[in-house]
Amino acid sequence: MEETVDLATKILSVSKGIRRIPFSEFPRIPIALETAQPLLLKLDEEGLLKLTDDAIEVGREQRVNLALYALAAHSDPERVAKLLGWDEFEELAYAIFKGNDYRVARNRRLKHGAKRFQIDLVAVKDPLVLCVDCKHWRYGYSPSRARAAALGQVARAEAVADMLSHLTLDASTTARSLYVLPVILTLMDVPFRFIDRVPIVPIYRLKSFLDDLPPIPDSRFKYFIRKGVQGDCIDRLTKGSP
Repeated sequence: MEETVDLATKILSVSKGIRRIPFSEFPRIPIALETAQPLLLKLDEEGLLKLTDDAIEVGREQRVNLALYALAAHSDPERVAKLLGWDEFEELAYAIFKGNDYRVARNRRLKHGAKRFQIDLVAVKDPLVLCVDCKHWRYGYSPSRARAAALGQVARAEAVADMLSHLTLDASTTARSLYVLPVILTLMDVPFRFIDRVPIVPIYRLKSFLDDLPPIPDSRFKYFIRKGVQGDCIDRLTKGSP
């Protein structure tokens, strides 16, 4: 198992931006092809790559699944995160939310009043509505930059909460309260966990963050509560056009 996971991580490393590794270039992966062959067959059987007669092919979805595979086997999460591109970072986050039973929408374009805005991920598990901003920070982050990102996400989360107040579509359904939380998700670790009560979560800690997310309300978090929300508002938020 450990050898297979190590190979998966190495394939992630050499396939970034390439997606096809001819066997003639296999020395770029520091493991003998003869040793790797049964491990490659296992990864192929699990759909994590595709073996052809002369190459290994790894598409974007497969790279994301290779990252999930490595993280599930307790590979160094920061090392794995470094091997992902921007689009793969968002797809990995999407997969983690789905794996934790959240309903998720990516790159949700919304309109509230005269304002139009986009949220990278809207993740919902009643009564929580997480508005997630994905930051591909590798270098150059700072408390001031993080604070500006947090303030922007607070404004977007508040707009979503206001929209929910106006999505009462079916008075026959049971009203409930929803809690809208802004979240900043980063590719790499940063030396702070909250900015103005907005959680800053590295991608490799996302699953544990979701597992440990306390019942709301919680004074550590910035959130917006909307009471008496009825109808198919969540469907419209994650699928349709509010």
